[in-house]
Amino acid sequence: MVGKWHMGEEVDNQPTGFDYWSVLPGQGEYWDPEFIESDGVHVNPGYVTDIITDKSLDFIKSRDKNQPFFLMCHHKAPHRSWECDDKHKHLYKDPVRLPDTFTDDYKNRARAAKIAKMRVAEDLTYQDLGLVQPDGGRRVGERVQQEKGASERKIPAPTSEEGLKALKLIDKEDGTVFRFKSAGELAEFKFQRYMQRYLRTIQSIDDSVGQLLDYMDKDEPELAKNTIVIYTSDQGFFLGEHGWFDKRFMYEESFQMPFLIRYPQEIAAGSVCNDIICNVDFATTWLDFANLPVPSYMQGKSFRALLQGKTPTDWPQAAYHRYWMHNDIIHNAYAHYGIRDQRYKLIYWYNEALGIKGARPGDEEYKEWELFDCEKDPLELFNVYHEDEYKDVAKHMTALLEKKMVEIGDEPRDLKPRHGLKPQPSYVLTALAGLGLAESKSSPRDRAKALLKKMTWEEKIAQMGSIRRLLKLGPEVDEENFEKRYPLQHGTIGFGPMFNWILDALPLVNEVREREIKNSRLHIPFITVTDSVNGLFISGGTVFPSNLAMSSTFNFPLFKNITAAIREEQLSIGVNWVLSPPLDIAWEPRYGRIGELYGEDSYLTGEFGHAYVQIMQDKDKDGNIKVACTIKHFVYGESRGGVNTASQYGGINHLFNDQLRPYIRALEADPAALMVSYASVDLIPMSMNEYMIQDILRGKLGFHGVVMSDAGSISNMYTQSRVATSYADAGLQALKAGLQMELSPGNPAVFPNLINSTKDKQIAKLIDEAALNFLTIKFATGLFDNDLPDVETANKTLRQSAHLELAREACREGIVLLKNDGILPQTPKKVALLGPFGELLNFGSYAAINASNPKWGKSLHASLKTALGEKNVKFVPAVDLLDTADDSGIADAVTAAKEAGFAVLMLGSLSAPMEDPLFKKRTDGEFFAHADLGLPGLQQQLLDAVLDAEVPTVLILTGGQPFVLNNSTLRSNAIIHSLLGGEFSNSALVEVITGKVNPSGKLTVSMPQLDGAVPAFYDYLPSDDAGGSQDRLGFHSAYQWPVLQKASPMPFGFGLSYTTFDISTPTAEYKKGEVHIRVTVKNTGKVAGKEVVQVYHRPNTSVGLEFPVRRLVRFDKVGLQAGESKDVDFSIPNKELGYYVNAKLVVREGLYNFWAGSSSRVEDLKGVNVTVTL
Repeated sequence: MVGKWHMGEEVDNQPTGFDYWSVLPGQGEYWDPEFIESDGVHVNPGYVTDIITDKSLDFIKSRDKNQPFFLMCHHKAPHRSWECDDKHKHLYKDPVRLPDTFTDDYKNRARAAKIAKMRVAEDLTYQDLGLVQPDGGRRVGERVQQEKGASERKIPAPTSEEGLKALKLIDKEDGTVFRFKSAGELAEFKFQRYMQRYLRTIQSIDDSVGQLLDYMDKDEPELAKNTIVIYTSDQGFFLGEHGWFDKRFMYEESFQMPFLIRYPQEIAAGSVCNDIICNVDFATTWLDFANLPVPSYMQGKSFRALLQGKTPTDWPQAAYHRYWMHNDIIHNAYAHYGIRDQRYKLIYWYNEALGIKGARPGDEEYKEWELFDCEKDPLELFNVYHEDEYKDVAKHMTALLEKKMVEIGDEPRDLKPRHGLKPQPSYVLTALAGLGLAESKSSPRDRAKALLKKMTWEEKIAQMGSIRRLLKLGPEVDEENFEKRYPLQHGTIGFGPMFNWILDALPLVNEVREREIKNSRLHIPFITVTDSVNGLFISGGTVFPSNLAMSSTFNFPLFKNITAAIREEQLSIGVNWVLSPPLDIAWEPRYGRIGELYGEDSYLTGEFGHAYVQIMQDKDKDGNIKVACTIKHFVYGESRGGVNTASQYGGINHLFNDQLRPYIRALEADPAALMVSYASVDLIPMSMNEYMIQDILRGKLGFHGVVMSDAGSISNMYTQSRVATSYADAGLQALKAGLQMELSPGNPAVFPNLINSTKDKQIAKLIDEAALNFLTIKFATGLFDNDLPDVETANKTLRQSAHLELAREACREGIVLLKNDGILPQTPKKVALLGPFGELLNFGSYAAINASNPKWGKSLHASLKTALGEKNVKFVPAVDLLDTADDSGIADAVTAAKEAGFAVLMLGSLSAPMEDPLFKKRTDGEFFAHADLGLPGLQQQLLDAVLDAEVPTVLILTGGQPFVLNNSTLRSNAIIHSLLGGEFSNSALVEVITGKVNPSGKLTVSMPQLDGAVPAFYDYLPSDDAGGSQDRLGFHSAYQWPVLQKASPMPFGFGLSYTTFDISTPTAEYKKGEVHIRVTVKNTGKVAGKEVVQVYHRPNTSVGLEFPVRRLVRFDKVGLQAGESKDVDFSIPNKELGYYVNAKLVVREGLYNFWAGSSSRVEDLKGVNVTVTL
């Protein structure tokens, strides 16, 4: 990336994702410009266009010629004030013909055209035309900017003989004096001078393009053949047409952009494409040429086919335009938007600043429409919007404009109904007006405060509760449940059953949403809250892999794109709040909900959690949070026995250095809400743990959002923990501790009991605070301002091809190869598929898909038949998922394995939704803890029998848990863990088996060797490493030592590939408060693959408390061709080397150990030491 960046100059605004960048601050200067680079700001002597060209050529010449590249060469020129290079000053001395519309009087056009300050005759400055600006104040010209202190002035445009006689213009360089006899002569002088300077400045760009093309054509002809070269701009420019200079408007000269492309392999020389494309189509087209998936957030369409002369029949032959910088200080251009098809152009001048920085209020009353017939009126001199013969055209173009605006979500925040455009529903306007909020530009919190003052005691309490199951299966509205809960529990709603179809459910839900806004006293909308583990909680969306499978990809960019896709699918059905991400650390392998988590490492969990919140809570065009997040479960991760509601220890140093680390990171993204866990921490249930909620969470960690219960956790204080004397007492204790919202799937809910505490001032204050926080989220997510979702938009958004491709890639990259003795990859002629999972989908208890009868997603059996042919695949379930009564099928399985000569066993632990017919067979997920980490039922016996038959065997593990890999299991020729994948997992497994996909997943939970050798997480404390005691003679008293050591044979970060990698011994440097680690990773095998480079550390100095043996601090997934190598650099700031002592972050000077490698195993790591100074 070289040249104009114009996205901000602070560190956070600098380019990211580029291998090299050198950019101008703002527009930059023409001469001796500064360039911002990764190592600081540098002044480059010379002319800016030449410098940008030279930097671009240097990049091309020095690039890695074995790798593809993408170069953006962005020139400053020809931005105002048109300063050319010295070598071009002699050019373009002949006069240029005046445009036919140079003296346009703007009759029959919008007022905006007449009052714009972009006229060549009136608004150019002395500096623009290279003239001496004389002293003398206003008499020598009006200021360009009227603010006090502004010095640049416009050249006067006198019309009287006296005024013309007094005007004398002087060339800044050679002193030539110019005088004028008429206003026309002066105006033409300005035009000719403007054109000379503009064309001379453009000449350098022409030379630059020639230099780049000449280098490729002459010095690297092969590069010229296979490189796509594009010349384009972000808009056109007025060169005197309609009397104007500059751009901004939607009239043709400014609206149309140059676009020239050269690609000899696909595009015929001299060919012309007459189809309409837009700049938002650029990125998707480049990705198409590169054969890369298009992220879901991109709004454009690839026009690759158009360039080949193959225009699709459904190509949208229309271009959308919007200019938002209303009444700007220099040009006085009005805000407008519009649409242009192959013949007509429609413009709406909405003329409002909308509170956007850079726009100014004023002239809002001059709202106007323009319609031009560009075929009959190419100069756009006649506005035909009000002509009878164009009524149908106006109607058609208005509908086209509205459709385009809905597609891209760019309707300005204008609540006033506009002619021809869909206004906000009248009941919403009525509601807002009644609350005094219709035109409010206040913050969400200020709007919430204003609304809170109007609410009754009952209405405030009702906001703190929920109607989680709005629907019954069918779908149909559960009116009985709704009526029972509504009076004191209706702040949020949920869809209810997962197996309802969203496109059937959405109209019913919208009826209830609309009814509440229309008919409730204060017209406060419901906010829809739902879980979001695999995507939508209700059927009809893309089924992505679970969090554990997602984290196993170690592919952070892929995860971010998937999060954005989930966000858009949730938004399309009106979900504005999700109960994600979970930040529990999977230290206790017996915990049944590990599949919902990001693994056992606190750093990795924090990074995934932070990214999830940041992307999900991205702001829309109006500054609204798209989807609010709830980080959870505060605090949990190592409960006794892995029981979901069990207690755990809670020493302050332990919490801050382990359990709270992901929260500290995720809180940097400002999540809207937090859910407490079921656990008791330090003997106090989290729903009443005032110290953890008020002192730690609100006090030391600075959280200011909504604190909610887990489902039923407040009532558990009375029924389970027995720390409350009644439901009412439980509610009071929870509220006083800091809980503000009750998540209750059914009765009895607890917070409705607060209705009887009207005289308690403390309770009243706490309820006000809770309701205020809750209403703030509703305003912050735009519920009071946005329309309800519609089925058409949802249908376009859900399961779109880009989302499905993301899910497919995540399924591929999340598969972990644990063992391979050389049996894989191969495409067997025949295969015996054995085990009860061969015909099932196992994606998790929060995946809205039927395990045995899915609408989408193939079973492994179906996937193998597709790849190998039906007659070549023999499927024998052999045993039940769970029951142990019947082992007769094992013999049939062994026979099938022997006949095929190749066996694939898919075994594991089922995690299915509560509504699934197989729910009673599940052994994994919420409500389940694993007393035995082995295979349920008779699955181990089946595996042992097949292995005893000595048939080549691939074992596929499925489930959201680590499994004990005992000596018998390890006899398998290959072992794969598919975790809880998404709808493409089984087809991805077949791709891995046959070698179409090289596995690249890594474990994010360690696999123990024995049930008793748990926990087995990799970042244990040094004192936990002993296993058995050692006496003076060197004997170990524990007979299973070293099995009982914490070191797992297949720990966190472990995963194999079909190729081999070498990661060099790291080099390290400490400078400017950061440790810099560099390694070289090389693919030493024969096929392309991806390796996850992992960096671990620990202080080698006294820290005053026990620190883990090693801890992950950075990672990067690197794709390499066979034989290819790449340098990988990591920077770790001081604060990330620290640890907490009594809740305070401490970083000490001294020696630190760092390791880099392919997993957390000692044998996979190479070390280096660094001395840190503060």
